[in-house]
Amino acid sequence: MRRTLKLWMRVAASMVIAAYTTATAWAQNATAPEYALKTAYLYHFLEFTEWPGAHADDTTLQVCVDKDNPWRGSLFALNERMVHNKIIKIANLSSDRYAQCEVLIVKLSDLIQLTAITTSLPALIVSDDPAVAIDSVMINLQIDNDHIAFAINNTSARAVGIKISSKLLRLANKVR
Repeated sequence: MRRTLKLWMRVAASMVIAAYTTATAWAQNATAPEYALKTAYLYHFLEFTEWPGAHADDTTLQVCVDKDNPWRGSLFALNERMVHNKIIKIANLSSDRYAQCEVLIVKLSDLIQLTAITTSLPALIVSDDPAVAIDSVMINLQIDNDHIAFAINNTSARAVGIKISSKLLRLANKVR
């Protein structure tokens, strides 16, 4: 019990410290400090996520985002960074690329187009759009009392073979 508590505290402290320092360093390149911080959170979400089958053997991790998404500008700070021995690549969200995307950053308007496709893709679907319900995505980031909170739909993630670490699940405000 004591060892688990220490581990949880270490994970939580490292996420907070890393998010703060990363956001500070990336703030110059971000469209807004909020998106720089969300990008730091996303990077750590990727560290605590495992993809199934063919995606597990890839050398790159494709993060796909629509060109009109306000989060897009700060996501380029992740381009060429490493996670799970893979190089992160930021790519346009387009119908001919869905199958290569391990991560989809979406708004409500994107989800309307993707609904039929996303239920079978082994892609981590992330949103920060307040209009998006947690039922529609796997991770939903929101501003709550001047800090970033997140909810995780682990049921949807498991349905497509994505494993989200229990360490990350413990830090979420809400888990389904």
